[in-house]
Amino acid sequence: MNEPRCIAQLLRNESPRAIDFTITHGKGRKGIIIRTKKQSPLKKALTFLKSRRVWK
Repeated sequence: MNEPRCIAQLLRNESPRAIDFTITHGKGRKGIIIRTKKQSPLKKALTFLKSRRVWK
């Protein structure tokens, strides 16, 4: 079977668009911590233009 080996692969495969995140391992009961990285304003603008098919 072609199943993901870790939660990062699972999240990337399940989301409709690319997710930029880091995974850290917390201590004790905290478990796994997933932090998404905020996009820069330029990246947001390019993504918007690509979604409107203005920019390829």
